[in-house]
Amino acid sequence: SAIIVVDWNVARKGDVITDDERIRASMPTLKKAIGQLPCKYFFILTHSGRPEGKGYEQGLSLEPIVERARQLLKEEGLEVEIILLPYDLIEAENRIAEVKQAYSDKKIVFVLENIRFYAQERSKDAQLRREFEETLIRLTGTTKDNLLYINEAFDKCHRGQEASMELVWLIPAENRAAGLSLQEEIIKLIEFEQRLTGCLSALFGGAKFDKYSNIGELANRVRESGGRIILVGALVNPYLASKGTQVGSSKMPKEKELKDVEKGLKKVDESKVEIIYPEDFIVKGEEAPQTALSQEMSQVDIGPQTIQKLRQIIQSLKEGDAFILNGGAGIFENPESREGTRQLILAAEQAAERGVVVFAAGGDMNAAIGIIEQELGRPISEKIIRSTGGGVLLTALAKGLMNLSPIAALVVKGSEEAKSDPARTSKNQNATALGSIIASVVSLVAGFAAWKLI
Repeated sequence: SAIIVVDWNVARKGDVITDDERIRASMPTLKKAIGQLPCKYFFILTHSGRPEGKGYEQGLSLEPIVERARQLLKEEGLEVEIILLPYDLIEAENRIAEVKQAYSDKKIVFVLENIRFYAQERSKDAQLRREFEETLIRLTGTTKDNLLYINEAFDKCHRGQEASMELVWLIPAENRAAGLSLQEEIIKLIEFEQRLTGCLSALFGGAKFDKYSNIGELANRVRESGGRIILVGALVNPYLASKGTQVGSSKMPKEKELKDVEKGLKKVDESKVEIIYPEDFIVKGEEAPQTALSQEMSQVDIGPQTIQKLRQIIQSLKEGDAFILNGGAGIFENPESREGTRQLILAAEQAAERGVVVFAAGGDMNAAIGIIEQELGRPISEKIIRSTGGGVLLTALAKGLMNLSPIAALVVKGSEEAKSDPARTSKNQNATALGSIIASVVSLVAGFAAWKLI
């Protein structure tokens, strides 16, 4: 049997999937694993949305996602049954037995319900996580020594203390593998590091306030390189508020997000990195851009003064400099609050054409690029490196790739040392070190068909 961890956290509105790219991205690995591995049963672990581990939530069930995966697997010509398991793990175990008996002559893909429905997945109690990991292994009907673990979820590789990522350490090193898209994402990171010879600057936007932990981690590297951090979107609101600037009724962090924000802001302040923030805003219900936000005002995009300023900053970047785009400047899904994001993407495109290393990171940023491409009627330059990985990319840049435990676990040589001493790799790994890592990962992927599992 094989456990495959994938990232099927796709954009959706209820049961309607609005962007299935992440499911499609996993298909080459699934096709290779199902078609070439001598395994009969495959167990997929993934999540959707941000459930808090309080049990089953109908609106975040994987049902529509599994249905789309079923269609795509059929298009790939794979003769396989794909089954969504019940949330209750005892019922899931019974269902597995029933399906195995009903389809004794077929390969079967079992999908565990949204892994984040289970409190143990993200528990701070290591013992609870370990018990859950062992339960997941038991569900496969085999022992850990006869189990293959494939990591195809690059976006989760900075979350080494989630059970679905942590259980890799229970699997023998020779039975661990990187999925094909995970390999591609690591190669993109290597390319970025190899080409970066000047200053590193980063633009952070959107409304995911837990991103502040990543900003805090990356701040020192940006400052040391001579770069700057640009804050836009809803993300800038808590920063402005911390400086005593009124943000009106603009979106602010929820109580559960405050810890990440406060911790990130403290690290930013301590790093002394230069922060660039908007000078004017597009405000909901107001025709003219606003330079100050009164109590009832809510900003939805950056204004023309800010657009001009940020374009000039991006235009000043030179060949060998690097620029990270992570999140939109406004609510880019709406045409009336899209211009800031549009102008930043076009400025970044021009920079990439000049030799600046531009990395568009995160699902939201890449969704924005897709919208702008539709508006323009042409693709954005391929010289922009694109990845759906947001938090994981920023963590890798700040801490070093081998300090991501789920990645370190895929490097057979020295993998146990990686777990016991994750700090052995410096924070600013050079291209040579990264190259040696990917060589190990590639060798695992190339050995897919060599595993003799049941």
